[in-house]
Amino acid sequence: SVEMFIEVLHYLLADTGRRWYKYGTHSFRRGGFQYLYIERRWNLVSVCDWGGWSLAFDNLTIVWYLHGVFDTSHYPRDQLMNPNYEHHQACGYCNRSCACQR
Repeated sequence: SVEMFIEVLHYLLADTGRRWYKYGTHSFRRGGFQYLYIERRWNLVSVCDWGGWSLAFDNLTIVWYLHGVFDTSHYPRDQLMNPNYEHHQACGYCNRSCACQR
């Protein structure tokens, strides 16, 4: 259950000396949304069903989950339509171009 997950999360954070009461599940929902949409290539409706979000796309709330204010673009704007552009995906572990790929 969600409650059990939060409880375990708080215990783990407390063990590391973090202020456990400052953490919840919002980051996991946003990260899960991005993972399913970008990495697993689920369509938007399926991800909204998974997250329990409304399918009334009359505002941009769902876009904030997909691309946050502090996120960087994956491609330079001038290269978005260039089929010859070689995009180097940043490592998910260290956020650099490297071979660690954990």
